[in-house]
This record gives sequence, C-alpha cells and structure tokens, in this order.
Amino acid sequence: MELDRARLGNWVGRACWHLKPVVERMHSHLAGAARLFMDETPLPVLDPGRRATKKGFCRAMAADDRAHGGPAPSVVVFRYAPSRHGAHAERFLDGCRGRYLQCDAYDGYARLQRLERPEGGWTLVHCWSHLQRRFVKVPQSAGSPVAETMIRHIAGLCAVEKAVRGMAPDAQLAARRELSAPVVAAMKPWLEKQLSRLSSGSKLAEHIRYTLGAGSRLVHFLDDRRLDLDTNPIDNLIRPVALTRENSLFAGREIGAEHWAPLASLVATPKDQRRRASRLPDGNARRHHRRPPDETHRRPHALALPACVNRHRIGPRLGACAVFVVYVLVTRSS
Repeated sequence: MELDRARLGNWVGRACWHLKPVVERMHSHLAGAARLFMDETPLPVLDPGRRATKKGFCRAMAADDRAHGGPAPSVVVFRYAPSRHGAHAERFLDGCRGRYLQCDAYDGYARLQRLERPEGGWTLVHCWSHLQRRFVKVPQSAGSPVAETMIRHIAGLCAVEKAVRGMAPDAQLAARRELSAPVVAAMKPWLEKQLSRLSSGSKLAEHIRYTLGAGSRLVHFLDDRRLDLDTNPIDNLIRPVALTRENSLFAGREIGAEHWAPLASLVATPKDQRRRASRLPDGNARRHHRRPPDETHRRPHALALPACVNRHRIGPRLGACAVFVVYVLVTRSS
C-alpha cells in the first residue's frame, strides 16, 4: 500500500489531537513542582515563500528530582515557539506554581523575575556547566593559567556534588556549605583581582565579567539542597530532539513543528544511569559494547503514560507505530 505524505501528516495531526490530554496532564504535573528546568534547541521550519528554512525553537520544561531523592517521576514537556523571545517562556510557565527555574543565562529569562503572581517572580538559578564551557575554550587557544585554575575550581564543586549524591537531605546541604561554600566565597575576590590585570577587550575578561555578573544566581544551590549545580538533566532530555532534528533536517511547516513537540514529550528519555560512562578507560568510545544477557539489564520499550511518564526509551519507528495504533484505537472506540 502506498501512502502519500499528506495522508501520513494528517494521521500524525489527528493522533496529536487525541494525545493532547496526556501532554496536558504532564504539564499539570510540572505546574506543581517547586523547581523546574528550562532550555530550548533550534528547530528549523520550512518557509515555502523563501524556498529556505526559518529558525524556530523547541522549548523544553522539565522536573527531575532524582538527584536529591525526590519520589516524583521525571517529566519533560516540549513546546514549539517561532522565536527565542522570553515571552514564549512566560506563556509556557503560565499556571506553574514553583519558585526556582534552573536555566542558562539567556537575557530573555530576566523578565520571569518580575512576573506578578501569588508566588512572586521566579528565582533564576544559573548553570555552572555553562560557565565551565566558557573557560574550557580559553586554555585551548591561549593556554591561560587563570582559565585552567577556574576550571579546576568548578571541577572541585562538581566532585562535591558527586560525593553527596544519595545522602540524606540535611547531610547534602551541610556538605555543600562545608566544602563548596568556601570555594565559591574565595572565587569572587580572586576573579576581581585577575580582571584588573587583564585587557578589558579579551575573551577571558569577558568570561570573568559574565561570572561576576551572574552573582547570586550561581550560588542558590548552597541554600536549597533541591537545586542542582548545573542544568545537565534538561540538557540530557533535550538531546534526543536535537539528534532527531539532525536526521529529519526540518519541519515541513509550523503546524508540523507544533505536532513534533507533544510527540517528543511522550517519548523523551531521561539519561539512563547504566550509560553514564560513555568511554572506556583507554579513551575509545564504547560503540559496540553489549550488555550481559541477564534480565537486570533489559528494559521494555513502551509508551510512557502519565503514571510513569518519560521513563522508557522508544525508537523512532516504534514511536510512529505506537502513535498510529493509538489513533486507530481511539477512532474505532469513538
């Protein structure tokens, strides 16, 4: 049987309409979370009038409390936006009652701090991993000892987080204040001293000003054990969307991108704990590693329903088949 693109696209659109209550239920779960992650990734959309693509964005909002032993399941919801403007983030957060938003330092998020709502404006928590990436590029080009020292300081903070993961909440917070707080406190005067010695137009000076300008948004994790040092959880959840984008190149039109987002929400996969070590001791990528054939290493492939949303991985072919099956069942039942 030959099926044209228009019919397939129509099926996907109808399936997304039937699946809308599931995605809304996921969003209602996020609305009650005290801390949320947010990030976005480019999503090209075909612009027929120009015979080219225009840049859209797939914005992600997630709740993942596994790092501090939270019982709630990890949930991520994607939504298409035609631009990166902060107004789209504000609409995405409409109805959310949380206090903290962990995100990067994009200027568009600043408006969220001034929102008028019963809970007050959002408290932005910036990411140390994004900060570290800025300094990582400097030693490669200039061999700067200042950047190398900064990288070591951030690596020390990450080591503390790795050591306290899984500990009791009070023990986690006590360890942060004992081991991480002195490092953070000494970092500001040291950076100010280094900045006075550097050319104001250098890249390293720019990165130091960025660090000093972030201020308290980098240190909230010392006051609340629920906050992470970085935004790696949302980065891991958004990666499959970026990989799919590389394979599919672009969405045919904006309505297709709007359908892409809820389907990505249903099949998004948190990073599996067993796959964290992506490289062997000799530095070679673990490309053909096979898991032992015992039952403990097997994971079923299934659509993630609201009770256990986003906990299982699903391949793109299986995802398309599952969406089609859901559509057929719902159509027949109606």
